[in-house]
Amino acid sequence: MKPTRILLLIGLALAVLQVAHYYPMMPGTMASHFDGAGRPNGFQSRGAFFALTAVMLVVVVAIFMGLASLIRLLPPSWVNLPHREYWLAPERLEGTMDFIVQQMEWFGVATLLLLLLVVQAAVEANLAPEPRIDSDSMWLFLVLYFLYTAVWMVRFLRHFRVPESATR
Repeated sequence: MKPTRILLLIGLALAVLQVAHYYPMMPGTMASHFDGAGRPNGFQSRGAFFALTAVMLVVVVAIFMGLASLIRLLPPSWVNLPHREYWLAPERLEGTMDFIVQQMEWFGVATLLLLLLVVQAAVEANLAPEPRIDSDSMWLFLVLYFLYTAVWMVRFLRHFRVPESATR
């Protein structure tokens, strides 16, 4: 099994452990949404919070793991890439699809990590007598995720340049 798939499954396992550990400690009604300053402005029952969290995490993993199968089933004419004629030529098609699948799974790992960190921050906020999320940490998580996304996009697009040897 590929490392990205293993990491996605490990992320789900961590989520299960997170729920099993924290569920009994949480109040019946939890702060589930916070404003930019970290103050709660939305509440849910403990069951609804963890059910929504579970659905969200499973859907993210299913989407990113399922993309591999879906991408391989798409006709090449449906794939939009820079220099598509070069990269989707029969002799490069399999390698191109492998790269796309791998990159989508890495993006899924990053997305799952962000979600796990956000859920952990919400859980920790609810352990306090006055729930308040650490907004500095949340902003850091978001900035790091957006930086990862920018680097991921640049790397993805750079991969699909036509090699100089092919343009001669």
